Amino acid sequence: MNPYKQIRIRLGFTQAEMATYLGINLPQLGMAEIGKRNLPAGASGRMGLLELKCQEAMKQEIPTVVTERITKQEAETRKAMEDRAVITRRKINKATKKLTLLREEKERLILASRLPIPTEPDDELEIPDLQLKLLQRESVEKLERNFGLEEARLLLQIDVLAFEAKRAMEIMKP
Repeated sequence: MNPYKQIRIRLGFTQAEMATYLGINLPQLGMAEIGKRNLPAGASGRMGLLELKCQEAMKQEIPTVVTERITKQEAETRKAMEDRAVITRRKINKATKKLTLLREEKERLILASRLPIPTEPDDELEIPDLQLKLLQRESVEKLERNFGLEEARLLLQIDVLAFEAKRAMEIMKP
């Protein structure tokens, strides 16, 4: 990378800001950064001073105010990620409870649908009874499909939430 661009980036200036500081126009700075042109003498001198100041600044320690600010930001980030992990764990617990209730309801309905239709022992099943039995069987199959979809949705939701919690915990590690 061209030294002019390195200095500009190290200082956190945009090309426009650097060009203004050096007293040149933006295209001149752009051409100097890619190595197609040299900077004018005055701008070259100012750039040299900036380079010296950058080198001196790199030798000095980071001020404690900056270090404290960085530490505070890290602590805030860590706290936010811990909060997110707790919220995600709560969502996982809630989804797991829903899944358990769904499975219990599914079992209850399946067992209820398998109860025999009361008939007298000597009579054969009449047409309405057969229709009722067929409707029960169809509704059980439909319930199993619907419960299967809801169960799959909840399992996927739990997996996604577990991944989010794991990622939040990984981000928090130093």
